[in-house]
Amino acid sequence: MRTPGSSQQFETMLERSGEFPRRLKPILHERHEKPLIVVECDAKGTDIEPVLVAARQFADAGVDGVSVSDNALARLRICSVALSHLIQEVAGVRAICHKTCRDTNLLGMHSLLLGASRLRVNTILAITGDKMALGEFERHARGVFDLNSIRLVELLSSLNKGRTLLGREVPGPAADFEIGVGFNPNVSSLSDEIERLGQKIAVGAHFALSQLVFDPDVLSQMYRSTHHLNIPILLGIAPLVSLKNARFINDKIMHGQMPAAILGRMAAVEGDRSAEALTGLAISKEHISLALSLGASGFYLVTPLGRTDMVLELVNHIKEEYSKGNWRNRIQSRAGGLRLRVEAA
Repeated sequence: MRTPGSSQQFETMLERSGEFPRRLKPILHERHEKPLIVVECDAKGTDIEPVLVAARQFADAGVDGVSVSDNALARLRICSVALSHLIQEVAGVRAICHKTCRDTNLLGMHSLLLGASRLRVNTILAITGDKMALGEFERHARGVFDLNSIRLVELLSSLNKGRTLLGREVPGPAADFEIGVGFNPNVSSLSDEIERLGQKIAVGAHFALSQLVFDPDVLSQMYRSTHHLNIPILLGIAPLVSLKNARFINDKIMHGQMPAAILGRMAAVEGDRSAEALTGLAISKEHISLALSLGASGFYLVTPLGRTDMVLELVNHIKEEYSKGNWRNRIQSRAGGLRLRVEAA
């Protein structure tokens, strides 16, 4: 969705792009000072102007980073490294660049990540990637999967030490990657998922973004079961725009795991676009407030169908909620005094 007046905003941003610092603060620079907020923007084809305008709006609202997907759901998107670089240069906010193991072989992944490093795209989310069967290229392209997400974290950690995954030295400066990973609390065996997250942490992961969560019980269990881990886990939140949107997420992303109560609340206002969006926002705000009461490290907000306004409202809600209570005491208690990874700005 194109923001009204976005072309004028875009031209102004291009004029101002030289004002932004060439070295942006890392995502984790204010951990324990406030909940981290990451927002996902998605470009359609090569029309990136709306994404850059939205990214600037999010930056002005005080988010810590903008997340850029890598052919999510196995559907064609612009290169995530290129878009991440443009977001940082034009919008002046840190980008979290997703990289999947599905589309690139081991040699190509080394090359791509070295390029990302030199472009200062230093925050990478290492994920396995959705199956090809979900997208339009199912019969025309094969998943590569030379790596899984754990091995991709190992590769990023190796490049931070100036070496390839094979142990060979890379000429020139070592990379400086801040490494993120995915975490899915909606699985049937949460203990197995936590064990896998522990393996990712052991080889170098610094933070995690969770899959979307719509079940308050799943949300509560996630925080109770991960209090011993020494990285922030940002809760995945997507405000529902409509019942149709809720059904799509349930079918294609949640695999039928969205609670019937959530679908019921959206169904009760079906047909009234304003009421549907307000209900979706209310659901997200309830989950954010619950998460903050449990000492949430932060939030990963997914922009639904271009509705930047809905995500900005959630950003403001997060700020208002954590400023009310003793969030800092809760989050420091969860951390148990573990050492932070903080980079100099």
